[in-house]
Amino acid sequence: MIIFPAIDIRDNKCVRLSQGDYDKQTVYFDNPFTVAEDFEKRGVKYLHIVDLDAALIGKLTNFDIIKKIITDTNMLIEVGGGIRGEEQIKKYVDIGVDRVSIGTKAVKDFAFLKEMSEKYPYKISLSLDVKDEYVYIKGWSENSGILIWDYLDKIKDLPLTGIVVTDIKKDGMLSGPSFELYRKLKKATKHNIVVSGGVSSLDDINKLKEDDTYGVIVGKALYENKFSVEDIIC
Repeated sequence: MIIFPAIDIRDNKCVRLSQGDYDKQTVYFDNPFTVAEDFEKRGVKYLHIVDLDAALIGKLTNFDIIKKIITDTNMLIEVGGGIRGEEQIKKYVDIGVDRVSIGTKAVKDFAFLKEMSEKYPYKISLSLDVKDEYVYIKGWSENSGILIWDYLDKIKDLPLTGIVVTDIKKDGMLSGPSFELYRKLKKATKHNIVVSGGVSSLDDINKLKEDDTYGVIVGKALYENKFSVEDIIC
């Protein structure tokens, strides 16, 4: 199972939100680069970065600090937040991003997702933020009206590197992932599913491994010292 420590960036700081609410923010570090650098020193091979400002406004607000992380470390990095066009995808691919995660634009414009996944095969990761089985967009602030099961069927033949599924109700709450939801998702698609939201303990990590989960994103639990990087990557 691939472990993706998460760095969520807002105003060039490393933060975490609770249940996707921008008004419920905790700032953990003032410099995201030092966090990434520390992760690498401790053995991390994969990193998940989200530009929270870009997720709201559609512009790569924190591009400079993200570029520094990408160019000055050797980790395989997935970046998401605010991807609205090919120019942004190419901008990230050109500086060495391993996976570009698309959410809102992919949900609103299937033709765009299809075109980009075919132009950049297995460089595109789909980000689906879910609450009560509905896909949410625009930084988790708007219900798209689309059930995740219907959307998974729609994208089943696209050459995606994976699908990051965040359970909004669980994200940042340290209450454990929605194990049953992820088991259903795994059966519903041939694409690799990356679990995001709610991981709170080593027991959660072990349960996901037992379910043969492809990957999991861990954020707040690391920052709140529920377990260490070494506990989960060794």
